Amino acid sequence: MTTKTKKHGVIVTVGGKHNTKTVWNRGYRMITYRRQPRRIRFKSKMVNDKNQHLCGGWGFAGLEDNNLWIERQLIAGRKPLGIMCFWADDSAGLERMNADKARGCAARLRSAGLVVKTSNRGDMIDVEACQMLRVGDIGDLGDLICDYVEAGIYDGDDLCREINLNSDKMLKSFLGRRWDTEHNPLWLTGLILGYPVENTISCYHEAVS
Repeated sequence: MTTKTKKHGVIVTVGGKHNTKTVWNRGYRMITYRRQPRRIRFKSKMVNDKNQHLCGGWGFAGLEDNNLWIERQLIAGRKPLGIMCFWADDSAGLERMNADKARGCAARLRSAGLVVKTSNRGDMIDVEACQMLRVGDIGDLGDLICDYVEAGIYDGDDLCREINLNSDKMLKSFLGRRWDTEHNPLWLTGLILGYPVENTISCYHEAVS
């Protein structure tokens, strides 16, 4: 998701040893990821900058409706797993409206062949969905190991052990909010949500602002 307009979109600045990625929204800096590798081996259509925009925390022009765009990314096969949240506001009939939206979202995702789990959390309805895939189907995990080792995040043997423990897990096993970093190492959460590997590396380096 790039643009020629300097102050809108994802701008990557190449440095001597590292890249810096900055997200601009119509002239406003949303976030900056520093200490990124100059090369990332891992490639997957399900891992992309648009998924990072959909993590919440800011409203990017054209992507304000996170639920809509997460659904579209999932149906297009451009996101491994996603969660859509519908607020259960009981004023002016909004509770029924949002419940209908949640049911419609779940139905469309199931029709597209995704695995779907819905749950009520007090004032919110969660619709979680994922591809019928294993973690190892997202992309070449050997390349992923190289990226994290070369970035100085992991010892190769340690990451190999973690990947061996997780590569055969079905993505549906992470539904029920088990995709969160509370349950998994950061690299795994980033991968199954489809966030760029270089952004997760910045998080490991605590180089995000």
